[in-house]
Amino acid sequence: MLVLRPGEAFTVYHTSPTLSSLSKPVVLWTQQDVCKWLKKHCPHNYLTYVEAFSHHAITGRALLRLNGEKLERMGIVQETLRQEVLQQVLQLQVREEVRNLQLLSRSE
Repeated sequence: MLVLRPGEAFTVYHTSPTLSSLSKPVVLWTQQDVCKWLKKHCPHNYLTYVEAFSHHAITGRALLRLNGEKLERMGIVQETLRQEVLQQVLQLQVREEVRNLQLLSRSE
C-alpha cells in the first residue's frame, strides 16, 4: 500500500463522470477525468486506486500506457487489483480505437 509522507495528500473526486469529460479523447483526460473513470469502472477498490493514481498524477495518456509493473511500482501490490485495472484499461483502449475508427470513417 502507498504511504503518504507528511505534507503529501491525494484528492478523492466524488463527482460522477459527465458525458463531456468521457466523450473527449482519452489522451486528453485530466487527472480528475481518470479518477471519475476509476470510480465508474472500478468502484469496489476505488479508494485504493484513486490514492495511487492521484499520487502519481495519472492522466488519460498515462492511463493508456499502464501495465502490471507500473501499477506495482505505483503501490498496487495485489495481483488481483492490478488485473482488475488492466482489464478495464484494455476495454477502454478498445473503445478508444473503435471511436477513432468511427471518426476516421466519417471524415472520408
